[in-house]
Amino acid sequence: MAKIDSKTITPDPKDIKMDQIKKDGPKVKKPKDPTKTFSYRTKRWFFGVGKEFGRVSWVKRKHILQDFAVIVVIVAILALIFLGIDAIYMAILK
Repeated sequence: MAKIDSKTITPDPKDIKMDQIKKDGPKVKKPKDPTKTFSYRTKRWFFGVGKEFGRVSWVKRKHILQDFAVIVVIVAILALIFLGIDAIYMAILK
């Protein structure tokens, strides 16, 4: 309860919180910078990703199929080489 004097009103010390007692005066909220908020930064990030997505030079389907064919041929050749080496070692060991 606050004590009422003829000239001043003094609050009860139990009612005062520690963060209210400051020498600098009352706490004043500064306005937030809109460029530092999470939603603004997230929106700008997605905007940048979209712009970069448009700048990507995508590979043509024909080129992908050619690369795939080359890889399949190389794997088949290597498989035959290892199969031949394995057959030679198996013949030697028997």
